[in-house]
Amino acid sequence: MSAKFELIAEPRAAKGTGASRRLRRSGKVPAILYGAGKEPMMVRWTTMRCRVIWRMKSFTTSILTVKVGGDTDQAILRDWYMHPYKPVVMHVDLQRISVPRRFT
Repeated sequence: MSAKFELIAEPRAAKGTGASRRLRRSGKVPAILYGAGKEPMMVRWTTMRCRVIWRMKSFTTSILTVKVGGDTDQAILRDWYMHPYKPVVMHVDLQRISVPRRFT
C-alpha cells in the first residue's frame, strides 16, 4: 500500500533571496511548482508540516497532491535543498505530472 501525501500550499508573490529569507524566518518553506504545460507557480507552506512529512521514507518517491487555493495538481518531488548543518529544508522544487485519461 502506498502512502498518499497532500500538501496544502499558499501562493507567494515576492521572489528573490530576501523574500525567501523572510519566509524562512516566519516559519515557511519556499517552493516552486512547475511543469505539465502550465505556468510555474511560486508557493510556500509551513515548516512544521514539512518536518513531519520529510521523516517518512516514501515521501521522496511518491506522487504528491498539491493544493494551492482552489487548484489541485499532482506532482513529484524533483529537488530539495537542505541547510548545510541544520535539519531544515531551505527550498523545494515540485514538478507537476499530467495523468493521462483512461479510455473506456
